[in-house]
Amino acid sequence: MLASFLPLPADPHAHVEVTPSQLDVEQAIAPRVQAIDEKRFLKGKWWRNLNRIMSVGGTLLIGTIVSLLTLQLSNSRSFWTMGWSSIEEERSAAAADRTYAQIALVVVTVRMGALSSAAA
Repeated sequence: MLASFLPLPADPHAHVEVTPSQLDVEQAIAPRVQAIDEKRFLKGKWWRNLNRIMSVGGTLLIGTIVSLLTLQLSNSRSFWTMGWSSIEEERSAAAADRTYAQIALVVVTVRMGALSSAAA
C-alpha cells in the first residue's frame, strides 16, 4: 500500500531549464533518452494504479476472511473443536442407523426361521 503513494519518475513532457553546454549533449542523445523516459514514466504510472487497486482488493479480502472467522468462532464452542461437532453427530447418526439395520436383520431372520419351522 505504501508503494501506491511513492512519487513517479519525472514526467518526460515537463520542461526544465538547461545551460547551452547541456543543450548540445541532450540534443545528441535526446531521441533515445526521451523514448526511455516515456516508457519508464508510463510503466511507473501503470504499476502505481495497479498497486492502488490491488491494495483495496487485498484489504477487502482480508476483512472478509477475518469477519468469516469471527462469525465461525462465535458460533462454535471452541476454536479447536470448530467443525468437529457436526462430524461427531454424523458418526452417532450412522452408528444408530447400523444398530437399527442390525435389529431389523435379526427380526427378519427370526421371522424367516419361524415361518420355515411352521411350514415344515
